[in-house]
Amino acid sequence: MGTNFYWLAPPLDCPHCHGKIELDFVNGGLRVPSEDEDSAPSSRRAEHIGKRSAAGLYCYDCDLTLIVGGVHSSGSSQHQACPKCGAKPPDFSKLDRGAAAVELGFAKPEPERPKGVYTAASFSWALEPDGGEGVRAILGRNLKAKIVVDEYGRTYTGAEFLSMLRSNCPIEFRHIGVSFS
Repeated sequence: MGTNFYWLAPPLDCPHCHGKIELDFVNGGLRVPSEDEDSAPSSRRAEHIGKRSAAGLYCYDCDLTLIVGGVHSSGSSQHQACPKCGAKPPDFSKLDRGAAAVELGFAKPEPERPKGVYTAASFSWALEPDGGEGVRAILGRNLKAKIVVDEYGRTYTGAEFLSMLRSNCPIEFRHIGVSFS
C-alpha cells in the first residue's frame, strides 16, 4: 500500500509529448502518446521520485515511531502510547483520516504536521532528495509549477509536494538507484 510519485515537468524532457502525458497502469509509470495513435504507442517511463507508504503510529512531538522493531519490519507490534512522553493516538477506527486512509484513497494527506501521536507515512526516495540538484532543490525552484504527478494522475506544484512531505512523511528512506514501486 502506497503512492508512487514521478516527475511531470520540467525534468521529464520528451520532444514527442506534445504536452500530453498519460498514466499507463499496465506498464507502470506514465505513457507518452505517439504522434500517430494508430501505430504502436511509444511508451516511456517517467522518472520515479519515490513512494509514500503508511507507516503506523508516530509521535510528532518526540520524533519517534511507535512501531516496535522499526517501521515496515515484518511481524512488528505497536506501542499504544508514545514510550517517551506517554501521548496516546486519537481513534482511527473509521477510515476517514490517517496515513492508511490516505493510501487507500479514503482521505487526503494532512495539510499541516500533526501534534502528538498520529499516523505517519514514510517516503522512500528513488532520486537524491538533497543537494544542489536534488529533488528538494528542483521543487524549490518550481514552487508554483505543476511538476510532480502521482500514479493516480493527481498533479502537484513544487510547494504542494514539499508541504505534503513535511506534513505527512517524517520517516525517510533512501533507495537511490534501486528500481522499486
